[in-house]
Amino acid sequence: MNSPDLDQYREYADWYVWSKRNLSIESSVCHGAAAAASAVIASGGTREQAIAAARRSVTSGAHAQSDHPDLRRRTYAEWFDWARRELGGVREQQHAAAAAALRTLDLGQGANLAMINARAAAGVGPPDPQPPAQAPPPPQAPPGFPPATYAPMPMPPPPPPPQYFPPGYGYAPVAVRPSPYAGFWRRTAAFLLDTLIGVAAWAALVFAVTFVVVGVLLAGGRTADNFNQAVPGWLGFAYYGVGFVMTWLYYTFMEASGWQGTIGKHALGIKVTGESGARISWLRANARYWSKAISFLMLGIGFLMVAITDRKQALHDMVAGTLVVSRRPPS
Repeated sequence: MNSPDLDQYREYADWYVWSKRNLSIESSVCHGAAAAASAVIASGGTREQAIAAARRSVTSGAHAQSDHPDLRRRTYAEWFDWARRELGGVREQQHAAAAAALRTLDLGQGANLAMINARAAAGVGPPDPQPPAQAPPPPQAPPGFPPATYAPMPMPPPPPPPQYFPPGYGYAPVAVRPSPYAGFWRRTAAFLLDTLIGVAAWAALVFAVTFVVVGVLLAGGRTADNFNQAVPGWLGFAYYGVGFVMTWLYYTFMEASGWQGTIGKHALGIKVTGESGARISWLRANARYWSKAISFLMLGIGFLMVAITDRKQALHDMVAGTLVVSRRPPS
């Protein structure tokens, strides 16, 4: 790898890691952002302009392109991120590890050998004990055989170009697969489970409060004749108000939490994310929750849109800019 290549790859890899920390944990999103940011820097732009370009790439859908124009640069960034997470050390050591891994892949070696050489370059492991064998020298004419008439055997065809892949992905390029979107029936099952949990929690609270109120009234000398008149009329409305607030807080805080979903969604193996795959904020969770009222006013049509939209989005998902996806993408 020559020096200009290395400089370009280092810049791209730094932006890739920045995107992992600030934008999304999804690889395809970070590659799109890194490409946009490094292009701005290469054209003489400022860091602030590069950051703005990286953020725009997330909303513009640049990461949806599955075939990156420079897979070698992309692989370097993946190995740099691997070195940052697995090896630690300073930035220069991490870049040295990524460069060593890429050189190993250039020679057609596998990921295991690339890891050994990456660790050695970063100073955290021994070097490869068996370096790749060098090409044999060209054949010479046997003694006594006229050199002018000696024709060596034809050389075998050159090996195919090296295949690049990030660490841990085996021995062939693996396409980045986005998390599958959760379908209508899976989301319906999660909703029914959440409803059951919510009703049980509300009923337990109502029972507890009612038990306390009845106990206080009976202790005050109330009898069956005047008991009903002694119960406050607003108590029934308060029960429904508390249930409404419980439901609102349950959905918004759970979907904005580290779980990224309610107990029902977690049990069904799905979560709520932004369109870039990142965790949503509490304000966005509120937008998602309150926009469900539009679907209710449309006689549930907004919920049925999950079955017909490309990314399985209900109307409230489109309003809030959210997705419901599986927690574990297919291997």
